[in-house]
Amino acid sequence: MNNYKINKFKRSLIFLLKIIIVVLFFSFIQQNDDSEFIFWDNPIQLKWDYFKGNPIEESEFDAVSEIGFLRNYFDEGYQIKILIKTVFFIKFSWVKEPTNNLLRHEQGHFNLSEIYARKLRKTFLDNPDSISLKYYKNQYMIMQEEFDSITLSYDNETDYSCNLVDQQRWNDSIAVWLDRYKDYADTVIYFNK
Repeated sequence: MNNYKINKFKRSLIFLLKIIIVVLFFSFIQQNDDSEFIFWDNPIQLKWDYFKGNPIEESEFDAVSEIGFLRNYFDEGYQIKILIKTVFFIKFSWVKEPTNNLLRHEQGHFNLSEIYARKLRKTFLDNPDSISLKYYKNQYMIMQEEFDSITLSYDNETDYSCNLVDQQRWNDSIAVWLDRYKDYADTVIYFNK
């Protein structure tokens, strides 16, 4: 394998490990106070103070944002309630060398997560007759795959914040997408049975 394929494989593997960590710590969220994580809330801006994890010195990355979705499906008999929140894990996010450009890049990851949470909420709201636990799980997996793909594109095209022109292009696109899906910002949605 050439170096490009090896690096792409390593980035994909690291990203997959991040997703596994988010899933493993889903129950952790429900048992700890809010100082362990931050929910996405407009106009929340990340600060380097939020990156309290221990850097992995041998990592090729200068920073890692552990971001995921707090999600749940509640069948309350007379209605179905779906909760989807974008969450930033403070203790598992870290930075080696903080710079303004890198912080804007990490903010982009957080904002992209919120966009995909909104897209998932939109999917459910656009298909109220399809709502079931199976549909919920299936749509979540589809959206997670899309999110994984766009995150890799984001990192590759911006060269992890080093390509300032493409970083600005992504920042502009992310702002447009957040606005496009602003009607889906409510973190809890309800469906009558």
